[in-house]
Amino acid sequence: MVIVLTIILFTYFKQQLMFKKFLTLFTMIGMGLLIANLESYKRLNFNRSYATENDDQRQKNKSVTKTKFGQTRDNQNVYLYTLTNTNGLIAKITNYGSILTQLHLPDNIGNLDDVVLVFDTLEDYLVTNRNKYFGAIVGRVANRIKDAKFTLDGQQYNLAANARNHHIHGGNKGFDKVVWEAEPINIKEGVGLKLTYLSADQEEGYPGNLAVTVIYTLTDNDQLKVEIIATTDKPTPINLINHSYWNLAGHGSGNLLGQYLTVNADRYTPTNEQRIPTGEIKSVKDTPYDFTKPRLIGEGINQLRNTFNQDYRGGYDLNYVLNEESTKMKLAASVYEPLLGRSIELYTNQPGMQFFSSKFNEIKTKGKGGVVYKRHQGLCIETEHFPDSVNQPNFPSIILRPGETYRHIMVHKFYSQANNLGEILDPNTQVEKVAGDFKFIEGPVWYPDGFLLFSDIRANIIYKWQPNQEIEIFRQPSGNANGNTLDRSGRLITAEHGNRRLSLTQKNGQIVTLASHYQGKRLNSPNDIAVKSDGSIYFTDPPYGIKSEQEELGFYGVYRLAPNGTLTLLVDDFVRPNGIVFSPDETKLYVNDSKQGHIRVFDVKPDGMLENGKLFAQLKPPSKEGAADGMEVDIKGNVYSTGPGGVWVFSPNGELMGIIETPEAPTNVSWGDSDYKTLYITARTGLYRIRLNITGAFSRTQETVSK
Repeated sequence: MVIVLTIILFTYFKQQLMFKKFLTLFTMIGMGLLIANLESYKRLNFNRSYATENDDQRQKNKSVTKTKFGQTRDNQNVYLYTLTNTNGLIAKITNYGSILTQLHLPDNIGNLDDVVLVFDTLEDYLVTNRNKYFGAIVGRVANRIKDAKFTLDGQQYNLAANARNHHIHGGNKGFDKVVWEAEPINIKEGVGLKLTYLSADQEEGYPGNLAVTVIYTLTDNDQLKVEIIATTDKPTPINLINHSYWNLAGHGSGNLLGQYLTVNADRYTPTNEQRIPTGEIKSVKDTPYDFTKPRLIGEGINQLRNTFNQDYRGGYDLNYVLNEESTKMKLAASVYEPLLGRSIELYTNQPGMQFFSSKFNEIKTKGKGGVVYKRHQGLCIETEHFPDSVNQPNFPSIILRPGETYRHIMVHKFYSQANNLGEILDPNTQVEKVAGDFKFIEGPVWYPDGFLLFSDIRANIIYKWQPNQEIEIFRQPSGNANGNTLDRSGRLITAEHGNRRLSLTQKNGQIVTLASHYQGKRLNSPNDIAVKSDGSIYFTDPPYGIKSEQEELGFYGVYRLAPNGTLTLLVDDFVRPNGIVFSPDETKLYVNDSKQGHIRVFDVKPDGMLENGKLFAQLKPPSKEGAADGMEVDIKGNVYSTGPGGVWVFSPNGELMGIIETPEAPTNVSWGDSDYKTLYITARTGLYRIRLNITGAFSRTQETVSK
């Protein structure tokens, strides 16, 4: 329309010989149109996401509020500051001790929970933080100083001996027990709080007036940054840390032994019995301190017990020498909680990190919401310089001199790893209970004829379940049957606890023994079974259901029964071998160890023997009922294993994809229905099922049966 109007006007004014007037009018119209279009353009925000159309409202969510928190015993006012970012994440900090008192993070379905351990009232801090330092900024020198003294520039300085004969965390009244000046600050990337404190010359025995600034920033991309800056007018040692206790399942969820820790450190600084460094730097390899790969904290603590003694009630309290340059920003550690999907990555510019697994006994003062904090309920990952550096000439120096600036940066990156099961499971699909009131069920197996068999071990029955029909007793007694599967001809193979054998049910109902002894000695208690397409049978043999005096073998193994009846021991170093399953192409064999809470994977050689056994995945957080037990695989090679809280799904490379939660502790799984897209789950007293979007790898054996 603009073009047409322009042509008409041009023709008219040319005919009237008023070209100059035309240009003037054209310019006015054009400018008007340009201005109108510019205004429209301004209203378009090309950076705005469709998911954040209410960005203006989100910006309004950003705030720092201040409320009265109480008074110290010398009548100093203490305040609580609440930082809220655009996403609604909340961090709370008090100017007493610069303590981080709350941090609310989302889980894998968006539910928020507070993940730091601290207290509801100032009085609780005054009582408990005398030696626990919950959430505080600690200094002037955090960690231990041997014999509570050091020599600097030829002069000896004596400090408070508040850890036996040694000095720890700044002394009797360190930075965690003072009132800081605080003010909100404007930060483009989020919301911030600046806290300042002047530590006077000779405070707690340290030389020099030390001016300290702490800046907490809660960013709009869900990071918590803590920056500590300090200057001095005299040479002085300095090592300031944040002493927060973390529990990614929520501060009140119990112990965190089922959370995974990774530490970016190949070395650590050994200490003596009083936690004073020896001055050495050693490799973590082949020690309980090796967290170079993701590892359950509880697994590490068990190794500590085995290394020291079974009555060892402690935990971790040691300094790691971080990889990469000491002053470079780098990943220090990451923590992952698998059930709710929360994780932290901690980055720092410091050379070390203290890992403390809160090995103290039950705290008498109740935590937030009346929670009683117990052993291993929180962990500290404190980036720092090494302990006793002031007395260790081969450690990086912690001396700050006039004209220099101390700067310690911590960046906590938070993630919620949503169940990565979208390809496998529709979001609204629920586990359905199809039968119940059993004693202890196990060993589900689907028949191509359209029914499911499963064992009730304690009832000594094998049941038959068929859609829309009453449950039938298939066999009684069953020999306290556990695992069941089908051979290439569709005959039932059963692992019998009570009879301590592997049995075969013929088509005519006759039951024959396949294996009951190895080298003349009776098997322990055959548990679970996998059949290879060549007809060979693999099974596990833990000692469940028998007394120790009944054991004849002295080990708990994995066996292969060849088609010709030859029984071969494949592996004998399991603690409690249990579930067993082949990969779809039968080149790998997965075996669960219920006691160890992990899955091991072996390469299957052409002759059926196993080699290259290694850890595939771990799955034993103690916060939920259940154990590493029965397993299945789908056509893409994903591994489904019962475990704490439900069925754990792992990718072929061992990465946890998610957990299909069940109402009670699951025991075993089996693919079923005509399309093999239903996962049947036995769960102690109930039988459950769930429809998936992927087909189970029901093996070439069952494929032969179905034909």
